[in-house]
Amino acid sequence: MLDESLIKSLDSYISRHYISTGVNERVNIHYSISVDGYQQLDEAIQEEQQSLADYIREWLIKKGREDIDVYKEAGLDRRVFSKIRNEKSYHPGKNTTIAIALALHLSREEADEFLSFIGYSLNKMQKEDVVIRFCFDNQIYDVMVVNELLAHYGLPLLVK
Repeated sequence: MLDESLIKSLDSYISRHYISTGVNERVNIHYSISVDGYQQLDEAIQEEQQSLADYIREWLIKKGREDIDVYKEAGLDRRVFSKIRNEKSYHPGKNTTIAIALALHLSREEADEFLSFIGYSLNKMQKEDVVIRFCFDNQIYDVMVVNELLAHYGLPLLVK
C-alpha cells in the first residue's frame, strides 16, 4: 500500500512537470533506412562509442554495485542482464534501461545521462516518464514501489 503523503507529493509533482498534449495517443514517427544504410550507420556508431557493456561496467564500479544486486533489484532475469553485459549488438528496451538505472541508484541527472547513452529520455509529455522522473528526484529506487505508483495512475508497469 502506498503512503498517502507520497501520492500527494507525486500529484503535486505531476501538476508541475507533466505537459499534457490533450491527446490520448502517443505520436510515433517512423523513418525509413535501407538495411545496408542501417548496418553502415550501426558500424560507424559502434566504432565511435564505448560499448554498452563497458558503460554499465563503469556505472557498477562508480556506484559500488554488483551485477547480481542490480539485475535482481531491476527485476530482470539473469540471462537478460548477461545479454546486456556481453552482447555488443543487444539493445535493451526503455523500461529495462530505466529499471537498471533505478537499481544503480542514479540521481535524475545521472539517469538522464544513462538513458541518453542508450538512446532514451524521460519525456515531460508522457505521464509515466514524469512519474519515473519523480522517483529519481526522490530517490525511490525500489522497482516494486515505482510499479505501484505507475499502477495508481493507470499507467503501464515498468517491469512485470
